[in-house]
Amino acid sequence: MTQSVMAGPLEDGQTAYYRGDYATAFQIWLPLAVKGDPNSQLLLGLLYEYGRGVPQDNARALKWYRHAADQGNAAAQYNVGVMYHEGKGVPSDYSEALQWYTKSAEQSYVFAQIKLGIMYDILSNSRRCIHFTQKLRQLHT
Repeated sequence: MTQSVMAGPLEDGQTAYYRGDYATAFQIWLPLAVKGDPNSQLLLGLLYEYGRGVPQDNARALKWYRHAADQGNAAAQYNVGVMYHEGKGVPSDYSEALQWYTKSAEQSYVFAQIKLGIMYDILSNSRRCIHFTQKLRQLHT
């Protein structure tokens, strides 16, 4: 007995993206993002950040990441943190970056946990560094 899997528009956009048809991915994801789908909003942010199918635009990337992040999308929260950390689309703001990395890390998003560990180590806050390093180890043991 076989089970059929139904793909939706989000997956159709991913298929287009993986075959390098970024413009089609954009056309599929945009209406979903406008309706509030956080995964589509995250993916539009990626298209704008890297200029795939659209002109590269960090401010627009941040806008879409922020929409998804405000809905609790951990990957988008991490990406908002990166934008503030690196000053992409906004002036560099480590305090703001730390807030977004923390939101993401608290949802067990590994990249955010690593970034926080590094940033707290740099900021000589070894207690917070140890906390997130231990949390990361717990996930992977």
